[in-house]
Amino acid sequence: MEVTTRMAHRGPADVLAAAAAGDEVAFRHIIAAHHDDMRRVCLVICRDHAIADEATQAAWFIAWKKIGKVYDQDRLRPWLVSVAANEAKKLLSKRRRRAEFETALTELVVETRALGSCLVLGFLPPRFMLGDARLDNLKFVPKTRLTLDAEAEVARLAADLDLPFVGITQVIQDSRKAHSPMAKPYYIPGDYT
Repeated sequence: MEVTTRMAHRGPADVLAAAAAGDEVAFRHIIAAHHDDMRRVCLVICRDHAIADEATQAAWFIAWKKIGKVYDQDRLRPWLVSVAANEAKKLLSKRRRRAEFETALTELVVETRALGSCLVLGFLPPRFMLGDARLDNLKFVPKTRLTLDAEAEVARLAADLDLPFVGITQVIQDSRKAHSPMAKPYYIPGDYT
């Protein structure tokens, strides 16, 4: 409580500088000052409380990572609001694309079943996974974590539609672990200047 009280006595520029330096108390002070504005902007864009809350949280995550790029206290609020607006738009776009995909897939399932055929939902990871030697180490390859999450989401969708599912991400990871000496990158020594 004493730390928060001390933060209230600092000027806005000092609070911004402290937050940019990684001071969590200063950042909480900024959140307290701007959260309602950011959420209001997200709500106007999304017109849904749950989506607005999710977009606001995503915006705060980005703000925490990039607040050091804001040097002028007068630019802080417009910057935060623009980050929130962009996150709300991204989230809405993502949800629309997913809804379109699910609708198209549901129609395809109905058509396929009407013909008496079988439909299998599959997931093939992006190329970066196929050639990445550090695939088993998620700390160094953050895209791998996203791919595994995407594969799990497609598997859930297949289960919801009562479809068989084929995914190969785990197979690739297991193969890399089994053959790890061969999967490591190699360099040809030489003078490349």
